[in-house]
Amino acid sequence: MPTPAIDLTSSDATFIRAVRDSIYIAQVSSAGTAAAYPGFTHATALHHSPPPLDSDDPKSPLPTSRETHAIVAFEVDGSIATATICDTGPGWSGEVLTYRRTGTPPPTNQHGPHWYPIHNVFGDWQILNDTQPDFNQPPSLAVRQCAAAHIPEPVSPPNSPGWSWEPNPGT
Repeated sequence: MPTPAIDLTSSDATFIRAVRDSIYIAQVSSAGTAAAYPGFTHATALHHSPPPLDSDDPKSPLPTSRETHAIVAFEVDGSIATATICDTGPGWSGEVLTYRRTGTPPPTNQHGPHWYPIHNVFGDWQILNDTQPDFNQPPSLAVRQCAAAHIPEPVSPPNSPGWSWEPNPGT
C-alpha cells in the first residue's frame, strides 16, 4: 500500500476524516447536515454535499460514522490540497477531495474515546470539490489507485481513532 505524504495527526488528516464522516452522517440521518460534525456547514459553503441516502433507521437523529478510510495520495499546491481517499475492505472506492486551506486550520491530533466531536473540527477550511466514483464510466485514476492499494478491513474498533472532546488535545 502506498504511504500517503500526510501526517495522520495533522490538521489535513482531521479535515479529511471530518468531511468523510460528516457526509456519511448527513446522508443517512433524517436531520441531514444538522447532524454532521460542528463546522460542517461552513466547510461545505462552496460545495454542496451529496444527497441523502436511504437509511435503515430514518428516525435516527445523530448517527455516527463507522466507515474507515485510507489516504493513498495527497498533494498540496499553495493553499489548495487534494486527497485521494479509499474505503477499506472489499468493493470499489476512489473519492477525490479538493479543499482550500486558508484561515484557522482544523485541530490536530484528534484521537479519543468518543464517537463524534463536540468542537469545530474543520477550522476555516472549505471543500472545493468532492468527486465520488462514477461506476457507469471506466475506472478513474482514483479508483485504480484504491484497487491497487489492497486496503484490508480494519482490525480496530469502529470508533478508532475516535474523537477527543478537547479542542486541540496533545498541544
